[in-house]
Amino acid sequence: MNHRAPLAASIGLALGACLLALGCRTAPTPGDDEPVYVRMDTTLGPIVVELDPAHAPISVANFLAYVDAQEYDNTIFHRVVANFVIQGGGYSPDRTELPDRGTIRNEWLSGLQNERGTIAMAREAEPHTATRQWYINLVDNPKLDTARPQTGNAGYAVFGRVVSGLDVVDAIGRLPTRARGAGFENLPVDVPVVLTIRRIDDPDAPAPTPEPAPTETQPDEPESAQPAGDVDPEPTGGDSPTQADEPGGGQPDQPGEPAAPRTGR
Repeated sequence: MNHRAPLAASIGLALGACLLALGCRTAPTPGDDEPVYVRMDTTLGPIVVELDPAHAPISVANFLAYVDAQEYDNTIFHRVVANFVIQGGGYSPDRTELPDRGTIRNEWLSGLQNERGTIAMAREAEPHTATRQWYINLVDNPKLDTARPQTGNAGYAVFGRVVSGLDVVDAIGRLPTRARGAGFENLPVDVPVVLTIRRIDDPDAPAPTPEPAPTETQPDEPESAQPAGDVDPEPTGGDSPTQADEPGGGQPDQPGEPAAPRTGR
């Protein structure tokens, strides 16, 4: 009688339980490493993104979970920093913070870099704290690929790139901004909305005419835009995800790293 098969099966089940307990996603099955395309319809126009599960399977699977559940629909670009990034995925038009699906592991060592037009996961100072927020690089940001103490000795995980609609990304990046309370120091005056994000088969297919964005009254200050205890990756203190550039060097026209607010865990 072969006793090895039951033993191997037990080990496999135990390993799977362990991975689930850690909140990690397993490597993609054969065929899952092909590029996946999504179209992001915004109030300023469509953006087509090529996702890279071959290099960033965890980040791509996480992003697609929100896409497939339509949980990025009717969200805003709440942070726009010229010559740096545009950031979204976490707030509704009335600046309510949206629930997330938990944190994921940081795939910053995948070989993908924070270059112009790439999409990456926003997070807190600790490496494995990304949830649902993402950002698109307006310029090459090599600093975001560098392991530094103030960013948890890790960079930021890129998981795809814009293949169409970079002009829309640039248009969002040029929008004038203003401070509207903690967590919204770089909120566009006319807030761009992500109407929908959907998987597509053909990245060259024309985008359908999107439905108009809902018009909601914007409060003067967010009621709970940033829970108590939120921190920024930069060592300069404060609750905002938009601290000034860190002391001791860096580029003065680039504020601090993209950072997702804490979720109270």
